[in-house]
Amino acid sequence: MADMFEFLISVDLRDELSAADVAELRWQLGSGAAPEDGFRIESGACFAIEGDDGEPVPLDPEPLLGLHGPAWKIGGMLHANLERSSAGWHLEARQELHAETLQEMTELMLWLYRRVDLGMVGPDGSVELGRLRWHEDAESTPLMVSDAHVPWPQQPDGSISYPAVTCWRTSYLPLCLYLHFSGRLHETPVALSVTVSGSRELRM
Repeated sequence: MADMFEFLISVDLRDELSAADVAELRWQLGSGAAPEDGFRIESGACFAIEGDDGEPVPLDPEPLLGLHGPAWKIGGMLHANLERSSAGWHLEARQELHAETLQEMTELMLWLYRRVDLGMVGPDGSVELGRLRWHEDAESTPLMVSDAHVPWPQQPDGSISYPAVTCWRTSYLPLCLYLHFSGRLHETPVALSVTVSGSRELRM
């Protein structure tokens, strides 16, 4: 079972973003180059492969909201945009995210929360900063972010994921197995899914 979520975000940001902020946001949305002087908001999704000496070799960071084109599990098309508005900036995106990616987005979500248009802030100080829908659910739920908390959901069946990525370098191309174990709390993991080179999922 793939733990894929639809993530929708449509948020107005105040007109106080610097040129560096805008450039980095565009990179996170898959529409700009990575900042040359390092990341200031969030470094993105980071992966590594095993080198010839057996030690991990970090790969370049991947944008967190940078998927464009057809979705895999949630149907429809994926997009992400940042545009000028009359009051500042407007960020809008529809993304397909794996459960293990959600925690990596925490710093980005908190950074956006602290820069939203004040009209989006509720009486309790929270902001609906997006909506999440597990790929088999019909309805989405709001992601209500506060100053120090992003309430990422548990998996719909109450289980916890144990993701791992293992890559081997062959004489032709790197071969990567993405291993994802699922099991309920206090129980032995019962499911194993394997994705080979990101193209096919095998279930055991």
